[in-house]
Amino acid sequence: MRNVKSIVKVYEELIDKLLKERWIEGNKHLERVLKRTPRRAAKALLELLEGYRKDFKVAAFPYAGTGDQLVTCIGHTVYTICPHHLLPVEMVVSVGYVPRHKVLGLSKLPRLIDSLAHTLSLQEEFASELLRLINTAVSPKGAVVHVRGKHSCVRARGARSTSTTETLMAVGEVDKEEFLCLVRSAL
Repeated sequence: MRNVKSIVKVYEELIDKLLKERWIEGNKHLERVLKRTPRRAAKALLELLEGYRKDFKVAAFPYAGTGDQLVTCIGHTVYTICPHHLLPVEMVVSVGYVPRHKVLGLSKLPRLIDSLAHTLSLQEEFASELLRLINTAVSPKGAVVHVRGKHSCVRARGARSTSTTETLMAVGEVDKEEFLCLVRSAL
């Protein structure tokens, strides 16, 4: 918990410098509301970045099936932190792969997505790393990752655009169009 204490101190200084000196000095209600904010904010930040404490290794199981069926996890919503502005990014992640000799358990794809999301990551790097982890875990015939992001750094400041960004990455033998049809019909 030593980590929490040092981060709490940073948040206390931030609130003191940015808010108290300029806007809230003398506002007793706001001072009361902000009293426990540094601790809550520190704990929230550590939770949002807990992916750094997790191992991304995923157990795979033997697969004796034939054909080119697509194993998917469609529309899994996660939140990550943008490394440029330290603001949240909401991502809707869809993953698919065509098994070769191994498969992941059905709960493993969402867990892998969740773990990776709890790091500082650019959307494109997130998609690329997720694709790499799946390829490493099961060596599929093909794999595809689609990420749709809503970036607070674009929505709440700067351009203030409500648009979303999309990233699609694929490797090997996988029908990207079929996958995108699945994604779009599910979302």
